Amino acid sequence: MLEDGALDWAQPVASVFARYRGVTPEPGAHTTIAGDRLKILVAAPATDAPPLAPGEILGTRTAVLIGAGDGALEVTRVQPAGKGPMNAADWWRGLRAENTVRAGS
Repeated sequence: MLEDGALDWAQPVASVFARYRGVTPEPGAHTTIAGDRLKILVAAPATDAPPLAPGEILGTRTAVLIGAGDGALEVTRVQPAGKGPMNAADWWRGLRAENTVRAGS
């Protein structure tokens, strides 16, 4: 069983989004990125997203797309561990991540 609020990117995007809505605002939806917890504050199913593997992350100018089982979730606001809420695209740019970084790892 998943920890309260943890998102399972292998599930269909509708299931991931339903879990996000069910745990927001408390206890809060979250994932891990390179071992660090990332709280997902604002998200919605992505439209016209490129194909992404479950947990694969793609940063855009305005959001971060995270692949799910059959689509992607568009994340627009996040809260990294120990920091305040911020725009997801700004967080991603500040992470300076390589293409191999995945959600849930």
